[in-house]
Amino acid sequence: MAGGRTAVCDTSVLLAGGDPRSGPLDQVYVTPAVLDEVRRPEDRERLETLRETGLKVRSPTAEAVRRVEEAAKAAGESERLSKADKELVALALDLDAELLTDDRSMQNVAATLKVAFRGFAQSEIKGIWHWESQWRCSGCARTYETEPPKGECIVCGHAVRKKHWRVPKGESPGPKRRLAK
Repeated sequence: MAGGRTAVCDTSVLLAGGDPRSGPLDQVYVTPAVLDEVRRPEDRERLETLRETGLKVRSPTAEAVRRVEEAAKAAGESERLSKADKELVALALDLDAELLTDDRSMQNVAATLKVAFRGFAQSEIKGIWHWESQWRCSGCARTYETEPPKGECIVCGHAVRKKHWRVPKGESPGPKRRLAK
């Protein structure tokens, strides 16, 4: 559309109180999953007002959702993103639209897919991150590829918990270690 932009909005942006449009020619979209996320009556009323003034509801294609699922998995973001989050990134991919979100995981997946994004109330991420995870004993610090039986260390019996850390894209995976002085 000449003179306007196309944007896909995260639920939090819509409920923040401002208008996500920067001009009258802007086209703003959400997915049906966003409508399902909004529960409080005052938030539903706000959403209906936005719909009456031009907010559009559209589902992403299955192909775009598949690409987002793959990118989220590769970046270690799958468990951090809801179905609605993934659909919003997929719709932005389908429409070649700007994604408006303050969610760092959504921004990370969008950056991976080269989808334009912008923060609404916060700044954007500065680079692409990959999440690494491993199971680690809280007692002896032994690491495991998968959760051991009963969530207990087979060596010392302490609880084993999943640890996560971010790795900038292009750097070696694995937690950063402090050097002894």
